[in-house]
Amino acid sequence: MSDRSYSPEEIPCFDVSADGPERTNTVANGSVLKPAHTGTAASAKIIRDAVRVTQVDDFERRVSATGRCIRSFGGNLSKLHEVMKTEAIRDCAYASNSEMGLAYVRTLLDGGYSNEAIAGDVLDPSNPAGIHFRGQKDKFRAIERAIGKALLMKGVTAQESKTGVHFPDGWSKDLRPLEMYGNVRAAIDALGVNCRYDLFREATFIQSHNLEELAGDFADHTVTVIQNIIYDKFEFYPSAEHVRNSIIARARENSFDPVRDAIDSLVWDGTRRLDTWLPTYMGAADSSFVHAVGRKTLIGLVRRVRKPGCKNDSVLILEGAQGVGKSLMCRDLAGSEDLFSDADFLALDGKAQQELLQGKLICELPELGSVVI
Repeated sequence: MSDRSYSPEEIPCFDVSADGPERTNTVANGSVLKPAHTGTAASAKIIRDAVRVTQVDDFERRVSATGRCIRSFGGNLSKLHEVMKTEAIRDCAYASNSEMGLAYVRTLLDGGYSNEAIAGDVLDPSNPAGIHFRGQKDKFRAIERAIGKALLMKGVTAQESKTGVHFPDGWSKDLRPLEMYGNVRAAIDALGVNCRYDLFREATFIQSHNLEELAGDFADHTVTVIQNIIYDKFEFYPSAEHVRNSIIARARENSFDPVRDAIDSLVWDGTRRLDTWLPTYMGAADSSFVHAVGRKTLIGLVRRVRKPGCKNDSVLILEGAQGVGKSLMCRDLAGSEDLFSDADFLALDGKAQQELLQGKLICELPELGSVVI
C-alpha cells in the first residue's frame, strides 16, 4: 500500500490551502467527531518573504527518481512519459502540467524540504516542473494548494498502509475516509464480512470469521453493528443506507440456492425408485396408480426447484393411522427442518399464506379430513 501513487483526481475536493475551511464529521446522534489529524492546512502555509527562487539544495541525493525525471524532462509531457516508462518509474502519463507539478511537489516533501524551499524551486524559471505554478495569477496560493494536496496524499498513503485498506472514494483533509458508498463497501470487505443471498428462501445471510456478532440473518440491528464497527476501526460513520445497499449488493454477487445445489449434488446409483418409493417406504399399495402418483410427486418437487413457478397444482394425500410417520416422511423428504412446514395456513389470507410458505420446500396440510371443500 505504501508504494501507491495517487493522482489529483483521487484526492477529495477540499480546499487544502492555508486558509481553507475545516471539515467535521457527525454521527447519528449529532455528536461531532474530533479530527484524527490536524494541522494539514496550516502546514501548507508559505512564508513568502522567506522564499528564495533557486533549485533546492542537495537535489540529486534527497529527491527520488520521479522528481529528478520530472525536473529533467517536464517541459515535454510525451517525452517525460516515455522516459519514466522506460525507467520503470511510472506506467501512465501525467494528464497535465498541473498533475505533473503536484507529483513533483510530493517528491520534494518526501525529500524533507520546507514549504519555502519548495516554492523557490518550482518558481525557478529553469525548472519545467513548475510550469503550472508560474502560470497562475496567485502563484503562492497555487503552490500552497499543491503542498496541501501532497500532504494529504502522503497522509492517505500512510493511513492505507496502516489499515491495509484502499478507500476508492477518497479521504477528507483530516484523513478520514469519506462517507461514500465505495468506501463503505471497502470497509465491509476489510472486516471480512461474507454476504450471501439465498435464492430459495429469498433471504440475505452474513457472517464474519472475525466478528461473531455479525453471524446470521441480515436484520436492521446488523446495520447498526456494522456502522459502529466501521466507526471504531476506520474512524468514519457510514450511513445506514450505504451499509444496507453494500451488503445487499455483495450478497447478490454471492447468490446460491441450497436446495438446488443439494439436488444437483446427488449421484444416481442406477436403482429405479421413483415408481416404487411409496409402496417401499410408506406401505402404500403396489399399483400402477400409486406408481404414477409417486413419480409425479417427486418430479413436480424437483421441477419447482429448478423452474420456480411452474405448473404443479396436485397434492399428494397420505391416509393412515396416527403416528405411522406421515409427517415424518414429509419432513425427511424436505431435507431440513426449516424447509418443511405443517402449519395450518388454509385459514389465512393470501398475503399471510405467502409469508408462511416462503422458503418452504414441502408443506403439509394437517388433518385434511376436517377441511370442508
